[in-house]
Amino acid sequence: FPLTSDQQNTINRLIHLQEKQVQFYESLLKLEVRVSIDFLPRSFDELEGFITFGDYFPVVKHTQAIEFKQNYYKIIQKAKRTWLMTYIDAYESEIKIFKHQYENELHQFQLTNSNHG
Repeated sequence: FPLTSDQQNTINRLIHLQEKQVQFYESLLKLEVRVSIDFLPRSFDELEGFITFGDYFPVVKHTQAIEFKQNYYKIIQKAKRTWLMTYIDAYESEIKIFKHQYENELHQFQLTNSNHG
C-alpha cells in the first residue's frame, strides 16, 4: 500500500534518528579503539600544557625533582582518565537520547498506523 506523506515523513525521521545514533556509536567505538592502542586524540595531549610544573618550582634537589615529576605524571594521567570518562559518558548519553527519541517515534507511528489498519 502506498504511504501517506505523514507516514513517509515519520519514516524519514526514524531513519535520521538511527543515523545520528550510529554516528555517535561510531565515534565512541573510534575513541575506545584509540584508547586500546594508546593513541588518544590530540586534545588529550593539550592537558599537559595546562599543568606544567617546571616554571613554578624553584631549583630543588634531584630526588625532589623526580618526586615532582612522578606526581605530575600521575596528575596528568588522572586528568586524562577523567576527561576520557567524560567523553564516553557524553557519547553514551547522546546514543541513549537518540534511541529514546527513535523508540518514541516508532511507538507513535505504530499506534497511528494500527488504528488505520
